Amino acid sequence: MRYHDTQVSPLFYIYMNKYGIKLIADIVLPVLKNIDEKSMFAKHFRAEMINTATSGCKIIFLFAPKFIQPYVFHGAYLTGISSLHGFQWVLFGEYARQFPFDDEGVCNGTVKCTHAFAGTNLFSEQYNISGYSSSNWFRIFGNWFAADKTIYKGGSVSYRPNYIGARMGLGYDAVHLYAAMLAKIIGHQVTATGEQQVAELRKVKIHGLTSYLQLDKHGNRIGYFGSLAHINPRSNRTGSGEERVTEFIRYFQKINNTAQLEIPYSAKGDYQGFDIEAPLTLPHSTRYNLRRYWSHSGMIDIITQRLIRNPREIWPPVKIMRTEKVVPPFFCKKPCGRKLVSPEDVTIFDTGTCISKDKCECKHGYQGAKCHIMECDCENGHCIEPRDCICKEGYTGTYCEKANCTKCKYGTCSKPFECRCHTWIYTWKYCDMHVGYIVLITVAVILISSFFMYLIVTKLIEHRQKRAALANTDWIVDWSTVEIYETSHVSFPYYSRCASMIQRHRWKEQEWYVKFIHSNTIDSKNEALILEMVTLIKLRHENLIQFGGACLVKPNVSLFVEFLDKGSLKDILENEAVDIGWEFRFSFLKDICRGMEFIHDKTDIKSHGRLKSSNCLLNNRWTVRLTGFGAHIIRFGEKRIHIEKTAHGKKELFWTAPELLKNVSDLDGIKAGTPPGDVYSFAIVTCEIITRAPPYKYELNYLSVKEIIGLITYESSKAIRRIWEDIGGKDMLYTRPIIKEEHFQTNKTTRELFGNMIRQCWQEEPLARPMFCTIHQMLAQIHPGKGEFIDNLIYRLETYSSSLEVVIIERTKELEKSKARAEMLLGQMLPRKVANDIREGNKIYPEYFECVTVFFSDIANFSNICEESNAFEIVNFLNETYNAFDEVLDDYDVYKVETISDSYMVVSGLPEKNENRHAGEIATMALDLMSMVTVFEIPHMPKSTLQLRIGIHSGPVVSGVVGKLMPRYCLFGDTVNTASRMESSCYALRIQVSEATAGILEELGGYTLESRGQINVKGRGMMTTFWLWGKDTFRKMLPDQSLALSISKHKFK
Repeated sequence: MRYHDTQVSPLFYIYMNKYGIKLIADIVLPVLKNIDEKSMFAKHFRAEMINTATSGCKIIFLFAPKFIQPYVFHGAYLTGISSLHGFQWVLFGEYARQFPFDDEGVCNGTVKCTHAFAGTNLFSEQYNISGYSSSNWFRIFGNWFAADKTIYKGGSVSYRPNYIGARMGLGYDAVHLYAAMLAKIIGHQVTATGEQQVAELRKVKIHGLTSYLQLDKHGNRIGYFGSLAHINPRSNRTGSGEERVTEFIRYFQKINNTAQLEIPYSAKGDYQGFDIEAPLTLPHSTRYNLRRYWSHSGMIDIITQRLIRNPREIWPPVKIMRTEKVVPPFFCKKPCGRKLVSPEDVTIFDTGTCISKDKCECKHGYQGAKCHIMECDCENGHCIEPRDCICKEGYTGTYCEKANCTKCKYGTCSKPFECRCHTWIYTWKYCDMHVGYIVLITVAVILISSFFMYLIVTKLIEHRQKRAALANTDWIVDWSTVEIYETSHVSFPYYSRCASMIQRHRWKEQEWYVKFIHSNTIDSKNEALILEMVTLIKLRHENLIQFGGACLVKPNVSLFVEFLDKGSLKDILENEAVDIGWEFRFSFLKDICRGMEFIHDKTDIKSHGRLKSSNCLLNNRWTVRLTGFGAHIIRFGEKRIHIEKTAHGKKELFWTAPELLKNVSDLDGIKAGTPPGDVYSFAIVTCEIITRAPPYKYELNYLSVKEIIGLITYESSKAIRRIWEDIGGKDMLYTRPIIKEEHFQTNKTTRELFGNMIRQCWQEEPLARPMFCTIHQMLAQIHPGKGEFIDNLIYRLETYSSSLEVVIIERTKELEKSKARAEMLLGQMLPRKVANDIREGNKIYPEYFECVTVFFSDIANFSNICEESNAFEIVNFLNETYNAFDEVLDDYDVYKVETISDSYMVVSGLPEKNENRHAGEIATMALDLMSMVTVFEIPHMPKSTLQLRIGIHSGPVVSGVVGKLMPRYCLFGDTVNTASRMESSCYALRIQVSEATAGILEELGGYTLESRGQINVKGRGMMTTFWLWGKDTFRKMLPDQSLALSISKHKFK
């Protein structure tokens, strides 16, 4: 709405189009003549106001000078398009500043005009005058801030100081800008035309009183901002002493070409007692749109133009989104749809848009005054979306106009779902059923019925068999009926140290091998156990062991299996005397494959779980028969007693697949295993057969069992992995037994095929391992069989017999070695001269020796050591002591007679005489043994000193061999008893010699003797004895006497 000669800038229309504002009507007000106070109350611009009211638009932009505005607002109020009637009025720039604040002349005292136009928006440009209180401002403007008043018709109003300052500051800055332009031209000393002056003026940049100042290419000032004032009249009834009509509520700042930043102005504390955002008064309406806009937290001080804190918002300021209500552009009397699309615009509905108060613009597919009628041309259906038909059953097409004939394959569709067939060959509802198909279905039904009948009959038979099995108790062993034979070797053609020792048992007139199970007594009425055992006993296969029964009572819980004379494959492989050719080896492998294939595919056992060479037994025909499978309830049931395995016992895990080794410590945790795990075990058994050695025998020279298992399960340290790689494992993909090239056959093709088969069988991924039927085919390709079974057996026996001669030669050599070892042992038990006489068959007579020297020693505190030690520690201690003594004796011409407990007896001078040197040999040996005490350490008492005491006596004895089963060389005579008394009456860490021995040592010379004096010797009375302290040529250290046991703790005999 604009006055007749008021020009609206073209930019206004450009920006309306840019921001999507639709112009409904352009109302031009005619010239108003004869303006006076009487004409104020006439109905001016009636036609224009009616046109505005009927346009349906609710937002009105007014471009009219201040003397026309009162007439416009008065006419709008009378016509019913004021704010009270729900219309939003907006004034820009100078027109906004000319709003008629005095209301009496406009509304004639009935309703105040400003109240009628509460909510009118006044938008004008504003400038930064935040520094208006500086000295420059006061110097230029003086007291103008509070003095200026503008007179309007009907009254007066006082402008705010910031408004006055902004207008006057703009004038000052304009003069300053022009002066700067002139100074620049004068400085260039040129003559400038008007256009040149304008061009130079746009280049000038200054900082004036209203902040930064520069003009753009259109001559507009850069950097100004907008200020939104709101008509919100308040009287002096609040007691504030001030009447207000206008509130500055919003600060606008352009941030880019398409967006702006809006921050609220502060309001004086007339509302809440402190500065807050001024309340927004909207034109009276029943509907509002929601508007969202970007802003900063905080608010603009109305005086200083600075951003200050709002006590209700975040500070320091942050960018936030605000929401406000605004008057919608149109009010529809009736809705244009079922519901609003969004509360942000009350003119847009789901099925239409309100384009004026009485008119709806419907979306595609809808019609009617309210856009409530959906367009639908469906003949035999309905719509849920415009022109989108949902057809009734039996109809199709865009408008459901066609009967559904698509299913009528060999006929004509007469009605929906009704077909007339062309020929008798086809029938059924849609003529799509061939007569032959019906016959086929009938036959299929008969076959399926027969199949189900077969299943029913089979189930009945199985049920009867189950009942019969549950009634079968013949397999339960009563241990009192079992006869136990003596332990014997398995029946090899010749004896071998590798042969297994097997206990034979007899039950039901038959010999059995009994596998004992560590288990508590098992309930014999357990149905699952009964069925399992009956199935095992009935199981028959050439390569599987035959089960006989089971004992279920502790401590004899056991399995009775067939007894095979040849022992296990492990025994054969470890017996180096048996020459096993590749014919034998491949025959063994094929036998194992056949047995495992039967377990996996033909039984309910499904897996072995314990496949290894010791569970591969051989019968008299050298056929492998597997054992160690089945009987899961007895082997792994809840009654099983777990026994912790030693490190050696854990070697049995070498045959177990890596995926089964995790989180288990022994085979009890693996239980029955898995079929892929059996294939892995087969690969390890194959390695045994190839190398004729237990798995990882070579690797165990460098690594422990635990370390090898850690390598297999990838739980070992980097150091262990490096050792594995250094010994040959770096060329292997996984940790498996190392097989050297020389172990394979010489044929390159066979070697490659064989190696490939092993690698497939021990792959890390279980599902990648082949089945036993495939492995059997591989073996047949690697080593094809020669003829029938009898031919193979004959070939085996011929090969076996050909090695017998070599074995006999080897056994002869072993016999000679055994004879030599026996002679050596006899020489250790008896003197060499006596042993030779026995070997030659000469009779041994007692012999008298005129003078020999006898040595006795014992440990003074041996009884105390026994009280503080266990039996194993005492045995270990004596063994270490006598081994050390024996090493010393090798350097002297002496003979060890015997050891009894801690007593050690040695003699010199027999059976071969050595004149009187026997006393010197024994004395020097005694000093050597006493010197050993200084370095000897008791194994379990390292801080204790060996309290050795020695007694020596010289005199006549009689020697002879006593006994037949265990012959012993013994000495008889008073000399032996006297020597024993010399030892039993001696002090710890000393050597006591008799007067007879001392005399011989004096003759030999060089020995240090000290007389002890006369002592009472049991059975001998008073005797003079001597301490032996050393020898001139003896340089070894003797023990310090301070370490000797106190005399009070001695036990003298």
